[in-house]
Amino acid sequence: MVLMVMGTFIWARKVSPFALVEAGDPVHDWMNRCLDLYDGMARSGPGFDW
Repeated sequence: MVLMVMGTFIWARKVSPFALVEAGDPVHDWMNRCLDLYDGMARSGPGFDW
């Protein structure tokens, strides 16, 4: 279940030119931790850096 939610946010991060959540939001903090998983593989491609 968590991977499905994380995947949705990663997809939105890749296709949206806008920040989906604001800094300081618990979802923002959680997503940054998810992006750091697996040596930051999810951060490696282009996308909005939030």
